[in-house]
Amino acid sequence: MDGIEIEGMEEFADMLEDMTIDEADEKKAMREAIKPIANEIEKNTKKRSGKLSKLSKTVKKEGLGTVGIVRTKAFYDIFEEFGSSHAKHNVGYFDRSVKNTEDNAIEILSKELLDKAR
Repeated sequence: MDGIEIEGMEEFADMLEDMTIDEADEKKAMREAIKPIANEIEKNTKKRSGKLSKLSKTVKKEGLGTVGIVRTKAFYDIFEEFGSSHAKHNVGYFDRSVKNTEDNAIEILSKELLDKAR
């Protein structure tokens, strides 16, 4: 025996291959992570017509990362978020909703990805 023999290297390599996270896993984890944000936005949205509380949730690959996007479907959402010359009663509801739930979303995302990696 003139060399070094390492036992268990194949098992270690197999374990590392099983720990990889593919794009589908990333998207699934992101979908789960943006659910609490969407629920909080729906809860804090003014309910006059109900159109503003209808949300579009999109998960897509952008550059090297996976991005989750939550947006309202109504064109006038910007007036509710930033106010107008006549209405300033619900200014910042979208931003507040996201900030209130971002820690929860990050926790869900990390849990989903770490569970997959194990």
